[in-house]
Amino acid sequence: MGALQYPHLLFGVFAMFCYVGGEVAVGSFIISFLEQPQVMNLNEVVSKNYLSLYWGGAMICRFLGAISLNRFSSAKRKSFIYVGSCSCSVLSDLRVLLILRSHRSLSS
Repeated sequence: MGALQYPHLLFGVFAMFCYVGGEVAVGSFIISFLEQPQVMNLNEVVSKNYLSLYWGGAMICRFLGAISLNRFSSAKRKSFIYVGSCSCSVLSDLRVLLILRSHRSLSS
């Protein structure tokens, strides 16, 4: 059994499974979501560009996270980075919602 006897490892495996599943689901859903007339009404060629931005952004953020959150970082620095990244995520989500809302009002 070896390493599988540690509950932290099992929880980590489960968390990575959920994370990767969610990430792939979002990536698979982006093109069909952006093609809907009530959302953005983009064609497939333009939607693919947004998909590449999604995957590129995910890759860059993974690298930045690995560099900035290494084991030598202080707890204060890690807390600052966590709060900053959560704030950026919320602001990004709000921006997308505002864009979608303005697009809907223009198409009506």
